[in-house]
Amino acid sequence: MNAMPTYAWSCHACGKSHGSLSEACSTCGCPAAATSRQIDTARARHIERGGQLQGQAGLDAARDLSAVEVLLRPLAFLILGGWWPARRSPPPAERS
Repeated sequence: MNAMPTYAWSCHACGKSHGSLSEACSTCGCPAAATSRQIDTARARHIERGGQLQGQAGLDAARDLSAVEVLLRPLAFLILGGWWPARRSPPPAERS
């Protein structure tokens, strides 16, 4: 018995929607459980053959992030949000 008989997945390479029993995309051949290298290869092959990308298949979120979004924005949040460790002054006996 299939636990999710109506489940549909979208190909990461071309964006085509498939049923739960499909093990590979019928449009570009990308496996349902593909590695990033397999996705990139299937996408490039699909585009070379004149195929169109559907939905967000052409977007690679990790490659579209800038250093500001990855490093500086969280740091600013920590500093402005008060999560940064407070500077502690030395005890009175050690001051001189």
